[in-house]
Amino acid sequence: MKSRLFTNLFVILMACVCHAQTGWYTQNSGTNRLLFDVCFVDQNTGWVCGQTGTILHTSDGGANWTDLNAPPINYYSGIYFVNDSTGWVVGFGGRIQRTTDSGNTWNMQTSPTQYSISDLYFVNAATGWTVGGKPRTFTNPVREILHTTDGGNNWTTQYAVSNEEPLAAVQFVDENHGWAVGNMSAILHTSDGGNNWTTQMSGTGYQFEDVFFVNPDTGWVVGLDLSLPHFTVIFSTVDGGTTWNSQNFGIDDSFQGIQFVNDSTGWVVGGSSNTGALILHTTDGGINWTPQTAGTSNSLSGVHFVDQNNGWAVGFNGTIIHTTTGGVVGIKDDYANTLPNAFILYDNYPNPFNPSTTIRYALPKAANVTLKIYDILGQEIRTLVNEVQSAGIKSIVWDGRNYSNQPASSGIYIYQLQAGNQGRTKKMILIE
Repeated sequence: MKSRLFTNLFVILMACVCHAQTGWYTQNSGTNRLLFDVCFVDQNTGWVCGQTGTILHTSDGGANWTDLNAPPINYYSGIYFVNDSTGWVVGFGGRIQRTTDSGNTWNMQTSPTQYSISDLYFVNAATGWTVGGKPRTFTNPVREILHTTDGGNNWTTQYAVSNEEPLAAVQFVDENHGWAVGNMSAILHTSDGGNNWTTQMSGTGYQFEDVFFVNPDTGWVVGLDLSLPHFTVIFSTVDGGTTWNSQNFGIDDSFQGIQFVNDSTGWVVGGSSNTGALILHTTDGGINWTPQTAGTSNSLSGVHFVDQNNGWAVGFNGTIIHTTTGGVVGIKDDYANTLPNAFILYDNYPNPFNPSTTIRYALPKAANVTLKIYDILGQEIRTLVNEVQSAGIKSIVWDGRNYSNQPASSGIYIYQLQAGNQGRTKKMILIE
């Protein structure tokens, strides 16, 4: 038994080192079905959804994926979790399902639409939106946005327009500021939680597939130019979408997913049967984009990062790929044999956040470590770590709760790391 355990640990260690050197590497999903979307709440816990009712779950960063045997359906197109237990999945025929036990059981929610839902986004466990509609191929197209303020117990139609193509993606940075994108060059914006939606772009030139904003001003949308050939495009804005600047990459293909971890660092994914997988990476807010080797020939449809290093992308034929280096080749990850040479407290991610955020830090040597949360008045809210820890890169999730296990109030909080006689302090913002 000990020999087998040592062998397994050695294989895992060597795999981590090799994977770090290759940037992106494939994980075994256990299926060949098309996967549409991926969501992680930390470096270990995540879900993907896709064709024929597929929902997969991992609790070890994707080393092992489990089929949750969700209720059958043509497809689930979007999945989103606000913590490690509560999440929603949407898809064909207006289906909306919720789980409060990490996906082991799913409860059908009453949906006010019969049309397919493409995507969803929640800013907390209560407040969320979905987008979708009926495409023109079925005559009389419809564009829809649904909204809930009670976790989906009640969904209302917030926006419905006939003779407009469906929306493909939605994202909010807080309870008020959000964007939805889709076909016919559609970019819609709200600054009041969706009570009013304004059109920032329209026409026949582009098909937008995904949107991501890091704050109310700075964001990007991706898709393809509908002229022939179908060139991939990225649009960016620094004024909340009042003006959009485009980049055409001259690739006869489509970008399907985008995510940024701050206003500088982001990734886009896509591809086709002709070109295979596409991944581009930027560290300057999209001024320059660098191709990355995907480690698969299958095109990609969704991407999710929990920090600048750890990310996953999903796509055709059950493809799941993972990186621990931000997709950069030749950078060893946290599990390699090298140890940090400095004491570092990293910025938490996401920030602002609700309900949870991940705090990472580097220990160059073993130390007695405490990590505490304080409010802006200096009152101690929570102790996350109080133990002796070995050298290495560490991470822990604060679930936004206090010592009484009650949700902390929105506002500015201080997280303070002490390791031996060294200390570091940073600020973070908990939003409603």
